[in-house]
Amino acid sequence: MWAGGLLVAAVLVFAAVTQLPIFGRGFHAVFAVILGVGFTIALAVGLMALTFYSARSGHDDQIGE
Repeated sequence: MWAGGLLVAAVLVFAAVTQLPIFGRGFHAVFAVILGVGFTIALAVGLMALTFYSARSGHDDQIGE
């Protein structure tokens, strides 16, 4: 999960350095973007974890039989 935090931090630093217009939109827009990025990263990590679990548990091998 630390990778997601690093990615969010990197995006915020990049946006602050380049002064993207998202920070001029107000608190709610910035909060929505941060939540959206965070939930997207969490969903991707969760789905990848389920993929690895499925591959290692042998459930994929049982379908071909």
